[in-house]
Parts: sequence; structure tokens; C-alpha cells
Amino acid sequence: MIFDFQSYLPKFSLVGFISSPIFAVLAILLFAGTPQAIAAPTLHIFNPSYTKAHTMQKKISAFCPNIEVSVYGKAKDFRKRNQLSPPAAMISLPIVIKQYSEYTLLAKGKKNQSFDQIYYLVAVDKAPTMDTIVGKQIGVIDLLGRKPMTELTKTLLGDVTIKRVGKAEDLLPLLNFKAVDALFISESDLSDLKSTTQLNLQTTKTSIRLGLPITVLLEQKNKSAIQQCIAAFDNSTNNYLSVEKWSVSP
Repeated sequence: MIFDFQSYLPKFSLVGFISSPIFAVLAILLFAGTPQAIAAPTLHIFNPSYTKAHTMQKKISAFCPNIEVSVYGKAKDFRKRNQLSPPAAMISLPIVIKQYSEYTLLAKGKKNQSFDQIYYLVAVDKAPTMDTIVGKQIGVIDLLGRKPMTELTKTLLGDVTIKRVGKAEDLLPLLNFKAVDALFISESDLSDLKSTTQLNLQTTKTSIRLGLPITVLLEQKNKSAIQQCIAAFDNSTNNYLSVEKWSVSP
């Protein structure tokens, strides 16, 4: 006699089991106990510099392994990315960050015991002055976009027209090809400019001072991580950001 053992086994339907309440409960218990990956806080950085953005991004990422760092060489790329995906924190000039009112101050960059820096007028062979630039074309790094940058420059310098460039390294060709009558740049940018040319640059220190880079936060939960990140910066990284050290807000 041959016994059919399968006839004694309970019938099992996989489709029926998956659709059953028991499966739903088991699935909830399983996934509830599975640790979910936590996204690293994001840090977006923009500061005009002759140093390549990707070089600094690699370096800063090494100092901040638990932060997703993005460094931008142009202000427009910085703005565009912030609009698409607001970061956990940002480092940039106060006049750039001013538009992001939802962020709070974490730290202010400091250099020579000051939180701001002097701006200069620069030309070839003959030093420009606030009087001689009236009605002239002035070269600037575009920090804000066409209209707001024009308004800012006119507020600071008076009756001038401006020619904007996206990167600090694009300033020198403006003088080389006489595309502008003078440049209006920060002390940090002037130092970089002098190191890259043999042109007979003549400068005039203005009374205009604008803020050095600051660090801002979107949410307080990331305060410790971002604070540890900027505290790890070495001298060359801070120099890229035009600061000597950071003063953390209470």
C-alpha cells in the first residue's frame, strides 16, 4: 500500500498568506526593528577665491567626515542649489546669506580682530578714487545676481555701472583687456589678485567694510555636528574662507 503523505499536509497558499492580517503584523514588527539610515547633515559653502571649489570640497570633507559638504565657485550655483535642496547649514558672506531668513547664526568669521574686511578700488598704473570712478564701469564679483548686485554697488559707490564676473579668477582679464576702469574688491581678493599678475596695480583703500563669512544653521539639532566641523578647519581652510578663526554664538 502506498501512502500519499501530501494528502495529510495542510494546504498552504503564499498569496493568501501575504494578504492576511498575520503577514501585515509580522511585516510591521520586522521593519520597526530595522534601524533606518540617518542622512548626514548638509553644508553648502560659497566664498570668492582663486582656489578651485572642488579642491576645497575634498579638503573640507576630510575634516568633516560626518557632514555632506558642497563647495561652490559661483554664487549663482550656490543660490540654485540652496533653492532646490535647503542645506542644514551654510557658510558664506553675510550679504549673501541675508536672504535666507529662516537660518540662525552659529559662528562669525574673524580676522585681524575684526568681523569685517576693507574693500579696495583697483586699477592699472593710476590709482582710482571715489571721485574719479563716477560714471565709470567697475568690475565686481557677482554675489547676489544682476539686479541686487547693481543696487548694492550703486549704494556703496554711487553713480557707476558694473560688469559682473562669476569667479574671482575672472577679475584679472577685466583689467588685462581694459573691459573696466577699475575693480571693487575685498582685501582678501586683492591679495590673491596681486599674487597672480605682474600688472602695475594701483589701489585705493575705501572706507567701506563688509562682513567676513558666517556660518548659519537651519535646525538646532545639527548645531553640534556643524560646530565640530568648523572647529576642525586648519589654517589654509580658514584662509580660503578669508578668516583666521571662528567666534561661536552663545
